[in-house]
Amino acid sequence: MENRKDIDLKIARCLQGEASEDEKREVDSWAKQSEQNEYEYERLRAYWKKPIRDPQLVNHEEQKAQIWQSFLEQQEDIPQRKTSRGWLRMVAAFLLLACGSFLFYQSDYIFQKADPDSPLWITKANQKGQKSQIQLPDGSKVWLNADSKISYQEVFSDTARVIQLGGEAFFDVVRDSLRPFIVTTEGLNVRVLGTQFNVEAFEGERDITVSLLEGAVEVHSSEEDSNEGISIQPENGISFIKQENIFQRFSKSSHKEKFNKAISWKEGVLIFEGVDMSVFIQEISRWYGVSVVVKGTPTDDWDLKGQFNNEYLSNILEAVSYSKGFEYEIEDKLVTLTFDNNQKR
Repeated sequence: MENRKDIDLKIARCLQGEASEDEKREVDSWAKQSEQNEYEYERLRAYWKKPIRDPQLVNHEEQKAQIWQSFLEQQEDIPQRKTSRGWLRMVAAFLLLACGSFLFYQSDYIFQKADPDSPLWITKANQKGQKSQIQLPDGSKVWLNADSKISYQEVFSDTARVIQLGGEAFFDVVRDSLRPFIVTTEGLNVRVLGTQFNVEAFEGERDITVSLLEGAVEVHSSEEDSNEGISIQPENGISFIKQENIFQRFSKSSHKEKFNKAISWKEGVLIFEGVDMSVFIQEISRWYGVSVVVKGTPTDDWDLKGQFNNEYLSNILEAVSYSKGFEYEIEDKLVTLTFDNNQKR
């Protein structure tokens, strides 16, 4: 009987389109040996047609490293294209088969179970320009912002309700005194029992911001060894500067626009709180799912403030262009801002 590693590699090469005629015949013969083989092969072919969202498909790092090394040792005659999309697909296919993991894609959801004893995790990811509302297994509600993703267990454990967040989300948490609700982000953990709060934790941005509407939350830096956290009261918030590992408090009364921005985005309210042009572009790109090209030299004195309630992108650009001195053009998903420094508006 053929070694399983050999057939795994040949299946991956068939899916990649790099298998020889002999290898194709061997894979076809293997698939016809049993209904289980045929089902597994067809499942993998269906998966292959789906877009790769993340090449790191399995969470067990040691197992991945061992499989990866084994894979490298067997593919000396395969062209080295580690940075290509095709290469990532090939690696993903090999990991899927060799680890025996189960992946099922439905819309933007990813269901993953790496082994029979681990809990099933569900991931919901929004693209730029897309927002969604999610109900968690305990009845808690999540409003997920654009360019954001959230992961949670299909069934929460008896001791905690753990959520993984990348991006921004507003939470309305059902109270459960026996199981704290914990939101983990890049550099910060937020712990609550039952409350309404917002977490903004976009990858690559300087700060992570937690804004509390009702109840009470406790935040912890994931870099700290101590379990002591910082408490936040209603209508207050805290910003965590990741690189410096420091916290800065704020309140609704002292930073009204900042607080309202965190609470109101889920209602379609876009607020600019004294932002420069780069932040303005980042916000409209994320909010409306567009790419922005700048032509000419913008002025330095932006400090843009304003609030837009469920407005079309064209209306926002029209309003801002008048005060900031640019012409704009919208073509499908591309926005062009053209600055003419000799033109007075």
